[in-house]
Amino acid sequence: MDAFDAQELARFEEAASAVIHGAATEEQVRFLEGCFKKDAQYVRLYKEQVDTYVTLDYLLRDAGGRAARGRVPFAGRLFRFARAAAAAAVLSGMMAGMGYALARMQVTCATCKGRAALDRALADTRPVAFVRGSYYGVREDGTSIARGDALEKGTWSWQNGLVEVEMVSGTALIVQAPAVMEVYDSRHIRLYQGRMVVTMPKGESGFRVDTHEMNVVDLGTQFGVGVNPLGESRVQVFEGSVSVTSTVCPDQRILPEGGTLRVTPDGRLKATKLSDTAFARRLPEAKPDSQIVGNTPEYQSMEVAYAEHPIRIDGNLDEWKDIPAFRAACRPPFNRTHTVEGRLAYDESNLYISANIGDPYPLVNQRRDELQQDRVTGGLVVHFASGKKADADGFGLVLWYDSERGQPGLMIETRDDEGNTVRRRAEAWDGAFRKHANGYILEYRIPWAAVGMAAAPQAQDELLNCWDVHWYDAEGRVMTARLIENVNAAPGRYLAGIGGGPAWGTVVFRPRK
Repeated sequence: MDAFDAQELARFEEAASAVIHGAATEEQVRFLEGCFKKDAQYVRLYKEQVDTYVTLDYLLRDAGGRAARGRVPFAGRLFRFARAAAAAAVLSGMMAGMGYALARMQVTCATCKGRAALDRALADTRPVAFVRGSYYGVREDGTSIARGDALEKGTWSWQNGLVEVEMVSGTALIVQAPAVMEVYDSRHIRLYQGRMVVTMPKGESGFRVDTHEMNVVDLGTQFGVGVNPLGESRVQVFEGSVSVTSTVCPDQRILPEGGTLRVTPDGRLKATKLSDTAFARRLPEAKPDSQIVGNTPEYQSMEVAYAEHPIRIDGNLDEWKDIPAFRAACRPPFNRTHTVEGRLAYDESNLYISANIGDPYPLVNQRRDELQQDRVTGGLVVHFASGKKADADGFGLVLWYDSERGQPGLMIETRDDEGNTVRRRAEAWDGAFRKHANGYILEYRIPWAAVGMAAAPQAQDELLNCWDVHWYDAEGRVMTARLIENVNAAPGRYLAGIGGGPAWGTVVFRPRK
């Protein structure tokens, strides 16, 4: 702000303070509008001031309310309070409570009408929750979720990690990503994908979680709700009981402690097996690294060799000796432990994929019953597009190991007409995993028909391609490292809606020898 005139800046802060107090004149409102149009820095300053005060105001009032109820705010809130107090000492305009006002709306009226609009904005921007803890938590935009973060109502879209949240109502949540949810208020959430465990304060009830298939209302309890990428819902009660209502047909149950329900295709509520691994009820104590480990991509093109001899899917790669491989690793010091050696092959009927992956915790992916999660249980995702243009039809192959069943898994990602990712389980394929001292080997045979291709690519065909390898913690729940390989940074090569990664590289299908 050094570039601004000191008198103008002082006048701006005075006008902002007057708006926050509800005492601004029409002239002050017009002056603020002019500042916002003149320079975006004024918008940023105003939003920072108001956001900091809103948090400070909330914490002061919430601390008093919780003290009256015998509860003390958690450390994350105290940290946020200290940061807000420091900012308040610098910014003299922050003396009363309201939300992102003029920065989010056009004020065209006198003070009374402007104040009402600003009060409505406050209701939408006041925090409804705070982050108590984050274990590799990452938002959809790639930013980290940190302890002490304030969360507003609206859509929360998180791509990775376990996040512990406390709603302002006192309800505690453990959210396991990937997760997408719409937060209506501190006692009502709609879950579109992911899993969460809800713990109510002792003696309280009424928290509600909706999914596409069911509505769950707690009756004083701890319970988990999950929605997988296929839209299938499940609820499981750890303590107390919940009321569950199907949204598809008139079926309602009171689910007691230890009970588990899912929704059948016809909308009925059906009891299912209790799972000890479907939901995370705590954050892991150990945290070796705060950020997800990545890599520096080195490949822009790869080869797909013709399978001259039959490839037996058994986890033994002897048949792959003459097929070209790519080799990649995560950044140091993880380049010795987090490695990939991958190969592709094809014939008229099938696509073949193999990989030797270095992994400190091999084959620990936890089974999710009906809640199979692509990014949580998928150790490897290989993307293809049926052409070289960015608008070509594409598909992703999600390959993972089910540690409880001891079986390989495969899910196929495609796009609908609106560009949304659609996931389905594959049929008529073979897969194998084999654990070794430093990691594991995977091997797959996938018919071209299973991915929607009527025939195999022809020799010399060039398709878009990308490899996306994931590593998980010792419990097999949370991604701790991710390697993306075979990319092209040139513009126009990005396929939106499949994988969410960078621009893809290419694969060239080689002819028979």
